Amino acid sequence: MRSRNCDIPLSVVKWKLWAVSGLFFFALLAGAQAQESPAYRRAFEELRDAMYDFRPLEQVESWFREVMSAVKAEPLMEQDRLYWSSRVEYMMGRAYQSREDKKQAAEHYQAGLDYARQALGLGEFSEGWRMMAENQGQLCLVKDMAYLLAYGPRGPQYAQKALKLDPRNIAAQVYLAAAKVYPPPIAGGNPAKGVELFRQALALEPTEKDDLFNIYSGMGVGLAKLHRNAEAASWLNRALELYPNNAFALQELARIGG
Repeated sequence: MRSRNCDIPLSVVKWKLWAVSGLFFFALLAGAQAQESPAYRRAFEELRDAMYDFRPLEQVESWFREVMSAVKAEPLMEQDRLYWSSRVEYMMGRAYQSREDKKQAAEHYQAGLDYARQALGLGEFSEGWRMMAENQGQLCLVKDMAYLLAYGPRGPQYAQKALKLDPRNIAAQVYLAAAKVYPPPIAGGNPAKGVELFRQALALEPTEKDDLFNIYSGMGVGLAKLHRNAEAASWLNRALELYPNNAFALQELARIGG
């Protein structure tokens, strides 16, 4: 398991053969088709976008079933299959959590945590620890206070492990930034530090749509807590350009009068 995309590399085709055969255009077309994301990746992006853009739950659930089926059917290495299963369960947990169904959310986060742990059992990799952090962190938000006190510190610890293996793991950096922006000071919150970490994540030039949304919305929340509402509104509006119906970003923007 080496990357979040897990795309199959193209076979090398000799340029001289293309020129001689006179099929240069068709070879390029075939190459473009070969570079298309695999079915599970495309289905995952549909699930992700449906969740972030707050589309009907039935649509999110449909994409959840679609991507889980695709992950099982794809000829993936077992570690990759477990990793993607963790990501899918996490995304479904977020969908239920956003609708305040903590019980269903917890079940999916626990499944995501279990998949990530199994993936790490086959060998340590940065994204495995990142998914441990993501699922563990959200479990702390949907479980009771006793669970939070027992397991709360683990999420940031897992994210640090992810960054130790890959300092350019943007999602892990975003996780640590959020862990500073969102909690109150008594729980370790430090919005100024969080904003700084979000800026560092942005400097890594993320391309994943959810990473960008999480950075933009996190910057908005952090700057609002620092009473810099005009800047906060600008960042929240950037987040809403990606997902116009995201209930959280809309609520935060309304809260600061943006």
